[in-house]
Amino acid sequence: MVKPSVIQALQRPEAYPHEAQHIELVETHISCVFIAGPRTYKLKKAVNFGFLDFSSLEKRRQYCHQEVRLNRRLAEPIYEGILCVTEDRIGRVRLQAEAATDPDLIVDYAVVMRTVPREALLEHRLKSGQVSQADLRSLASRLVEFHTEAASGPAIDQGGQPATIRGNIEENFEQTRKDIDISLSQRQYTLLKHYSLSFLQDQAPLFKRRIAERRIREGHGDLRADHVCFLDGSVYVLDCIEFNERFRYIDTACDVAFLAMDLDFRGYPGAADTFVQAYLELAGDEDMRTLLPFYQCYYAYARGKVEDLRLRDRHLDGREHQKLLHQAEEHFGLALAYAARPAKPWLLVMCGLSGTGKSRLAFDLARTIRCEVLQSDEIRKRLYGLAPEAKPSKASAEDIYSEDATRKTYDRLFDQAEDALEAGSTVILDATFQRSRDRLRAKAMAESRGASFLLLECRSPETVVRQRLQRRAQEPGEVSDADLSVYRLQTEQFEPVQAIPSAQLLQLDTSLPPRSSLQTVLEALLEEKNRQLDRGASQEY
Repeated sequence: MVKPSVIQALQRPEAYPHEAQHIELVETHISCVFIAGPRTYKLKKAVNFGFLDFSSLEKRRQYCHQEVRLNRRLAEPIYEGILCVTEDRIGRVRLQAEAATDPDLIVDYAVVMRTVPREALLEHRLKSGQVSQADLRSLASRLVEFHTEAASGPAIDQGGQPATIRGNIEENFEQTRKDIDISLSQRQYTLLKHYSLSFLQDQAPLFKRRIAERRIREGHGDLRADHVCFLDGSVYVLDCIEFNERFRYIDTACDVAFLAMDLDFRGYPGAADTFVQAYLELAGDEDMRTLLPFYQCYYAYARGKVEDLRLRDRHLDGREHQKLLHQAEEHFGLALAYAARPAKPWLLVMCGLSGTGKSRLAFDLARTIRCEVLQSDEIRKRLYGLAPEAKPSKASAEDIYSEDATRKTYDRLFDQAEDALEAGSTVILDATFQRSRDRLRAKAMAESRGASFLLLECRSPETVVRQRLQRRAQEPGEVSDADLSVYRLQTEQFEPVQAIPSAQLLQLDTSLPPRSSLQTVLEALLEEKNRQLDRGASQEY
């Protein structure tokens, strides 16, 4: 750790070689950062996590110099240099130039940076709605230029070797083993480890091709929204990985995946997609599409691991502990979402009575795995010239909810699903599917198009359904017209799910929190994906 006396002293203006009226201390698990007016000073904590070792004064000096050298590649005007932190015999702490300092007084080293205004950071601009597609394209262009110019060669190529990547993966899982049942479940841990290692083996030729095409570069390694700034008409990227070559000698896809993951985590999937698409177009790198979910999963898991490491700090207060635990859970959940994202088309069919949470789960799932939802309620109304949110009159309701209208609705639903599958897309069908014939029709269509099939049967107690239907009736823009009388009629007409094989059926208690149901579905998708990867590996090897 940084000496307490140094931390205390650097929170006082007299420690600085310039005017600093207000000083802010920001701590991470590896650094103490002092924002002192126009300059920011970053000290490394004396820690050793295995993958990072700042335990000695000399190592901290070396890594401070390394940090400035590397970060000047993407942010030269911001990284100004290094100062020594000295403490004399009477306890006075000063920041001084290395060449003019008595070595015996040096207690630490500080990276000196120009202070970047918060409003210039990408994370702040996203929150305030000030990020345009042009901004994201400028960032993508800067990264393509950076990756083209970044160092490469035999030593750096080792970072792209499957054996190196495997070592990084195994290290992540080994270091999170003790966090099972705290921030992630045993099932999550097992499925994600299986996926990561199986994908690496299945795609070994692609990883080798990336090396041959010189896609392995000395990259950034920690590309997050709070490390990107728009300043003086330029785009800068700060705070790259300086402490471990393994995390910096990477495929160019890694930097793209890290930022896209971070944007997803912060709740900006549209910005993530825009940035990725711009990079792919500018770089002309179509192979990257195959690798991105794998690397996004890797980095989401790695971020969860970092937060778990911080949770082991006994000095954390309860509030900070809960915040870090929540962030770790969110990152591990995001890793699961990337891993479960279908690489080949799926037909996912929602099934169950009105009010059982089918639509909520369908749209949560679609947003998570990036696919389309086809909703029978919307299709039905459009067939009869109504806007989705329009409420039919009693007379017209008899027409649009007749048996004939229902048959036409399902026919249109299947036509649109067939178009999606033929285009190679995954699609979710959101309807009651209360008739066995319609479930079997969906299953047959998926199999005829070479798509995987899964029926998601949603079940909830009537007390829960009643509350949902009453609440839904008050919500503006609701598409469904089903009420309690419709629900009770459906309970009489619903045909038990019997003809669908258990391997293609997932029954969900949707009275549980929506996140629980979503995780169960993602785990089922990933389990099947792992089986497919295993079959591919056995056929190839």
